[in-house]
Amino acid sequence: MLTVKRYKRPLACISIEGEKVRMTPGLLAKFSLPLADKGINIYAMSHGEYSFSFFFDEAEAEKATLSISELVAKSAFEGMSVRRNIGMITVTGSELINTPGMLKKMVDPLAKNKINILQISSSYDSLLLFFDYKESDKAFALINKEISEKIFKGKKK
Repeated sequence: MLTVKRYKRPLACISIEGEKVRMTPGLLAKFSLPLADKGINIYAMSHGEYSFSFFFDEAEAEKATLSISELVAKSAFEGMSVRRNIGMITVTGSELINTPGMLKKMVDPLAKNKINILQISSSYDSLLLFFDYKESDKAFALINKEISEKIFKGKKK
């Protein structure tokens, strides 16, 4: 069965943007190593065509920003942004890969309730959804309700 969890503390995110993101070998190692050296745990990361992001506990935001900003300044990347006060919900289970339309069924109630998803990251059997922290309790309740009442027609998790 699917498991839904909400991370209880706010996260922060550093995003690095630039044309060369997808064409730079060793990119993740280069930018994650300074975070590891400072003892900063990366809760999630995402990578797109022109940007990549690291998510970590908001309490580490200042230390993480200082660790990475010098690298960005010396690189060919166009910029770095930092966002704080982010909530994270994880949905894990084989149903995500074996049931068509699962993502749509989970996000439709969020859209109806005007909850903005800041970002979605995924792996084989996991989804990580990011929201403004103040919206994460409501998003968690809506996703749980959707999974228990509609997707599995009231079956217990």
